[in-house]
Amino acid sequence: MEEATLGSPVEERPFRVALTATFGGALAPVPGWFFGPGLRHRIWFEPHLISVRLFKYSAVNLGQRRQAFSAALQKVNCKFCLSLILFLPLATLGHTTESTVPSLHEYRLHFYHTHTGERLDVVYRRGDQYIPEALDELDHYLRDHRTGDVRHFDPRLFDLLYDLTASLGDSDGEIDVICGYRTPWSNEFLRTRSPHTGVAQHSLHMQAEAIDIRLPGIRTSELRNAALSLHRGGVGYYRSLDFVHVDVGRVRHW
Repeated sequence: MEEATLGSPVEERPFRVALTATFGGALAPVPGWFFGPGLRHRIWFEPHLISVRLFKYSAVNLGQRRQAFSAALQKVNCKFCLSLILFLPLATLGHTTESTVPSLHEYRLHFYHTHTGERLDVVYRRGDQYIPEALDELDHYLRDHRTGDVRHFDPRLFDLLYDLTASLGDSDGEIDVICGYRTPWSNEFLRTRSPHTGVAQHSLHMQAEAIDIRLPGIRTSELRNAALSLHRGGVGYYRSLDFVHVDVGRVRHW
């Protein structure tokens, strides 16, 4: 017989065999993870109270094994038994927790491009994480439609659009895109075409930080007021052209 005192190494095989020999198939098998390297840390809950005698598998026959293990169990402090009963259900706790984790909130935008006629319905963010593939798709969609050039957009602009439509109760509505990214060439072309275009020489459209939009069914004056209330960047109101400019630059309006 070998005595395993608290804090001493415990051989896995004798203990596993003792359980099998004592209880046979009447009880569910003890899971393998219970006998891992940290066994003594899971069993010896109270070192000063517990002492269990184990025995070598090869040294006893079946009847002796049953008697020895039954005697060992009687020596286990009742507090240990209670601790073991409380510990075993934790094995399934991880699975239960995973199944109850709420799904991440999805940020979705719907677009219609007034120049290309293209539509886009895209989830660009889940929870706090932007989706790279969706951002690439948005970059291409909002390309300079005159030259075909693409530039990476500041994703804060999409958050601004999401919050703007939500504030108007139109989260599922389509956003009409008048202008997204503009190359310096396109910006200069528009700026010099007419003195009344309102195109700035250093427009944030060239930095892919601005967009000109309208929302079908919502007056542009109402859209402007909602954008101003967010205090999230620049807001330009073009009443005669029926669109609103929003960007993620400094807070200002015109």
